[in-house]
Amino acid sequence: MKRNKIGLSILVLATLLVGMMLVPSVSAQEELKVSDKPSELEQGLIDALNSNTNKLSTDDVIANYVKVNKDKISINDLKEKDTVSGQINLRTYQLKDGLYITFTDGSYFFITGVEEETNNKVATQTVSIASVSTTPIITGYKELYSWTGIKVYTITQKGILLIMVRL
Repeated sequence: MKRNKIGLSILVLATLLVGMMLVPSVSAQEELKVSDKPSELEQGLIDALNSNTNKLSTDDVIANYVKVNKDKISINDLKEKDTVSGQINLRTYQLKDGLYITFTDGSYFFITGVEEETNNKVATQTVSIASVSTTPIITGYKELYSWTGIKVYTITQKGILLIMVRL
């Protein structure tokens, strides 16, 4: 009996640790603040992303915006700002669809978001001493783009929250 309690305690602890890994990515969204007014180029990109009536992908909207505004974008000037100092000035703004865009002083910017998979089923598995339920899968991601319009990389974190109920 004592062994079952220890096993259950370890399982609950592991569940809590997995849940805690998701909390920073979700709660970090609440801490982002608008620090400065965006530049004309940045505001134009924000407006393009907010007015995406054709339901294009974010990649396509960014590529189209950069193509149309290529005369306003000086990659050489932006690259110099990347290496001038060790400090990075970040400016973050929330988009209409709930995503966040973060601009740097240099040649890169980030799109950050959290998605929940639309799995409406709650899976319940009965174990000898507990019932385990899972919630939908939550994915947090950050995509890095260059002002050339190219997505450089995407970082994702995916997980579920397990809820243990003792019978």
